[in-house]
Amino acid sequence: MYKFIIKLSLILFITSVFAEQELPDDVVDNALESAEAELLDAEEETLTEDPALFEEEIIPEITTEDTFDYDQETFELIKDVILVLDNSGSMKKNDPEFLVSKAVREFISQQDENTRVGIVIFDQSVRLPVALTDASLENREKILNSIEDINYKGLFTDSPAGIERAIYELKNNGRSEAQKSIIFMTDGIVDTGVPEKDLQKSKWLREDLAPDAADNDIKIFGIAFTDEADFQLIQSIAQKTDGEYYRATKAEDLQGVFEQINDIINKPPEPEPIIETPEPAPVVVDPAPVVVEPAPPPPPVIIEVPAQTMGQEERVRSIIIIAAAIILTITLLGILLLLLRRNRELKAAESAYVQEAYINDLQGKTDKQTHKLGNKPTMFGRVAGKDTDHLDYIVVSESTIGRRHALIEYKDYSFWIIDQGSINGTFVNGEPVNSEVRLKHGDRIRLHKCDFEFIMPEMEDSGMTQISNTVFANQPTVDDSEEATQLRDHDTTDGDLTTGEYESVKDSADMDFDITGTDSPDELSDLYEPDDEEDTVLRDLPDNNTPTEEPEFNLDESDDSDSEDETIMLDDGDGSDPDEDATIRKDDI
Repeated sequence: MYKFIIKLSLILFITSVFAEQELPDDVVDNALESAEAELLDAEEETLTEDPALFEEEIIPEITTEDTFDYDQETFELIKDVILVLDNSGSMKKNDPEFLVSKAVREFISQQDENTRVGIVIFDQSVRLPVALTDASLENREKILNSIEDINYKGLFTDSPAGIERAIYELKNNGRSEAQKSIIFMTDGIVDTGVPEKDLQKSKWLREDLAPDAADNDIKIFGIAFTDEADFQLIQSIAQKTDGEYYRATKAEDLQGVFEQINDIINKPPEPEPIIETPEPAPVVVDPAPVVVEPAPPPPPVIIEVPAQTMGQEERVRSIIIIAAAIILTITLLGILLLLLRRNRELKAAESAYVQEAYINDLQGKTDKQTHKLGNKPTMFGRVAGKDTDHLDYIVVSESTIGRRHALIEYKDYSFWIIDQGSINGTFVNGEPVNSEVRLKHGDRIRLHKCDFEFIMPEMEDSGMTQISNTVFANQPTVDDSEEATQLRDHDTTDGDLTTGEYESVKDSADMDFDITGTDSPDELSDLYEPDDEEDTVLRDLPDNNTPTEEPEFNLDESDDSDSEDETIMLDDGDGSDPDEDATIRKDDI
């Protein structure tokens, strides 16, 4: 090769030097022929010396480009796609012109014959109007007609059930070599009508269905339509399945979202890079290391310590201390057990005793006329809950009653009612319940327009408190009787008491209070203590020096007469019969 280059350079130099000179044609032709012969000889020598040079520099370059262009032109992408679409009533408000159906039609029309499409429609139930079907021109009309089932008349939004149906269809009817995708679109949250069930279904979608889709290479593309959609849940399942998440705040944005999804699912996968395996490095065998045995350790030094013996007194003292500690521990445990048992008995007694009470349905809005209240709180609501272990339910089937309207709870030996944030309110005897209100026998409870009555039978049977008709001595009363009281064993006929008789009556009367010096009836009531004998109430006795007229008194007319200021007095004498009636003496006015 080098010889050829040197010869060619010499020929060019000689040609340039003698270019101006006129040479015969035969000389020039001979020089050119010799140069061509030298060139051919140089090429043959090059190929002979290094034949692999042509293969490395020319052939690989051409074959690599031709092969790459061929793969790009002949590559076909196989896809299985299921659209999961919301048909709840809220969609009619957010998409009154049914732009969702228009965007879905446009998306299906852009698919080729290597794509299979399925439709899942969900509201309170799940329907599969079209299973996985080839998107060819023959079947395209059938797929597009299935979208007519979207009418936005559903009551609820059971989106987890719709996604589960799509995953099941792809797992059982999808092609193994196909790229599987789910396009999920909704405008709200999970709503089955039962809050507890909604939470369970959301958890099921996030923790079970999304991982199941990821394990089966199913990508979920989530579209949160309007700001009321549960975008956190939709974003979570899209990320777990290696899909994409989109937000469309209005119906006009859906067309662009479906176009973006179409570009992604129709994009061919990138070729995997070829990883060159490096040649293994030569193994270098190290010489075996020389093992040096360690020197044996020195023998241990054993130091003998004489055993210490415990004296008799120390042994007894230790036994006493251990026994005292054991007794103290047992005593403390016994006291602790007694306290725990006592506390348990008190709590059991408090929970066991509940006053008997009932709720009467005055308008027949519930399933029973009378509902008994017990230990557990009682919840008024439109629907019954499932927590029957801790709550009793009174179901009022009225649309104006909330799901959890009001709660009646027994505490502090009384029943209390608490409003649970209801819209139409709770009232007791016409007053709104803004906080806890203690219920009394006969209270009227009103939930919006539904009336109930709170009844406690023991309060109803006890009756009303009677007012005492006690008459105090210092209070003047009116007596229309015309006859005066005669004092038994009194000999005088003019009605006056002698000084001795007055003192005798005064000293011998069985009184627990002094009626002559009392200032008020309240003081009398504090001093008076009833006994088994018949009490006599003395009026203010007249002065002995003042003559009084003794009117006649008829015992038969005493029942019909109005009460005047009169004195009831026990007869005091040695020969008096205790069973005899008391005498009544009318005071002078």
